[in-house]
Amino acid sequence: MTKIKKVFLIISVTILISSAVIVTAIIWDNSLKRADYKWDGYEIDGKNYTWRVDYRELGDYNETWNIICKTTDGRWTFYEIDRFPDHEYLIARCFYNAEVIKRTD
Repeated sequence: MTKIKKVFLIISVTILISSAVIVTAIIWDNSLKRADYKWDGYEIDGKNYTWRVDYRELGDYNETWNIICKTTDGRWTFYEIDRFPDHEYLIARCFYNAEVIKRTD
C-alpha cells in the first residue's frame, strides 16, 4: 500500500467514526424528555418541580451522572440524586451553577 493510500484510509476512517459519534449524540439528545418552565419551577413529564427547597429535609446527597432531561431552551440539565431514584429531588445544572429542585405533586 502506498503512503498516499494509507493517509487516505486513515482520514476516511476518522471521518466515518466522527460522523457516527455525532449522529449518536444528536439522536440521544433528542430522545430526552424536556422540561417546560413554569412560574415557580419546571414541569417534567407532567410532574411539577419547584426551586423552593428546604435543604435540611434533603440531608447529604450524591449527584449521579444520569441525565433526566433538559430544559426546552437547553440551558439547564437535570440530573438524578442517588438516594432518590423516584426523582423526588433532582439537581438542575447550568454550567457552574447547580440547584436542587423538588417534585411538588
